[in-house]
Amino acid sequence: MSSSIFSSDVSPRILIKIFGTSLLLLVVYGFTTRKIEFKTFTAQSQFQENKYKGERFISRINTISTSEYNAIVGSSLSALLKEEYFSTHTINIAFAGGSSLTGLEYVIRSGSLFKKIFIDATVLRPIDHEMMSLIEDSTEYWRIQNLLLTNVDHQPMSILTNFIKEKFGVASKRQFDPKQFKQGLLDQKQADADFNQGQRKDFLNRLKILKDKILLLEDRGIEVVMLEMPLDPQVSSLSMFKFQREALRNEFKKEVWIGGDRPQLQTLDGLHLSVDSAMLFAREIEGLK
Repeated sequence: MSSSIFSSDVSPRILIKIFGTSLLLLVVYGFTTRKIEFKTFTAQSQFQENKYKGERFISRINTISTSEYNAIVGSSLSALLKEEYFSTHTINIAFAGGSSLTGLEYVIRSGSLFKKIFIDATVLRPIDHEMMSLIEDSTEYWRIQNLLLTNVDHQPMSILTNFIKEKFGVASKRQFDPKQFKQGLLDQKQADADFNQGQRKDFLNRLKILKDKILLLEDRGIEVVMLEMPLDPQVSSLSMFKFQREALRNEFKKEVWIGGDRPQLQTLDGLHLSVDSAMLFAREIEGLK
């Protein structure tokens, strides 16, 4: 008959020792990894990347002077503007697969008073409620701030893979692939062909929500800069993007704008900047007075 550590033959003393040892290991692990912070965190998935950003924002927000920081909110387009590309204090809370509406909710709910907020509304999707649960749920909020070892960047596999990449310079720099670029153009042309009146109405409704949030930030004394992420000319000329760009520019005439057509910058799929181009655009943003 097979035995188990949970069988009646195991004494309570042994079970207490196992529990105590496990608890001690968790405490030691939590203590030794508490101050670990990588220059660049490499996530294993889009969801993990987004969760990392949300958790990092919540865990840092009470430990820094946000008035000395700029913030970037947006979608996967502006998520490519990595914090390490900037020499000034910058927090990027642009969520891939989401939009600026989610990042702005983080800023508003936290009461953070950033020096400037760069808002990328090139893609304007609904608020991501899964990411919002991190800051809305009081239990989750407490966990993120007080139990760091439960956060994405403190999980054993995350620490191991990021340590190896940082220590030995193992990079996962995306290279330009003509096939990927061609497919990206085809995808955007199809999205443009499918762009209907209902989607136009949804976009304009989200634009009203965006306007309300921007007015709230400006009332708090935060400088708002509208960020138009550079797209490949073949994509930016599509009617869908023309409509969205025109609607944004008309709605936010008094705000400062930066970006737009930058033919010298390269995209990998018509939408997302290459690493080198993202670094160049980050420098341009940083140069804005």
